[in-house]
Amino acid sequence: MKNIKVAIVLALFFIHSNVNAQSPEQLVRICSSSAGADATYLKDFQVQLEQANPDQRPPFGKFSVVLQKNTKYRFTICNSEDSPGKAILQLFDANRLLG
Repeated sequence: MKNIKVAIVLALFFIHSNVNAQSPEQLVRICSSSAGADATYLKDFQVQLEQANPDQRPPFGKFSVVLQKNTKYRFTICNSEDSPGKAILQLFDANRLLG
C-alpha cells in the first residue's frame, strides 16, 4: 500500500516571554484526553515561536509524518492557556494541500 506523506504545519503560535503555567507534559495529557477514549496516541509536536512584528510574516513550524493510505486519522490541536496565538493545521499530500 502506498504511503501518504503528510506535512503538518503549525503556525501563529505567538508566545510571551513570561513563564508558562502549564508544563509541556500537562498540555499533552490534556490534549490527548480531549481526543476521545477510542483514540490512539501517535505523536505530539510542541512548538514555541517568536512573536512577529506587524510588518513581518508570522513564524511557522513544519513537521512531516508518514501515514497509511485508506486509514482514518484524527488530529487534535491544543494551545497553551498562556499563549495568545492559535495553532493552524494544514495537511499536504506531496505538495498538494488537502485541508
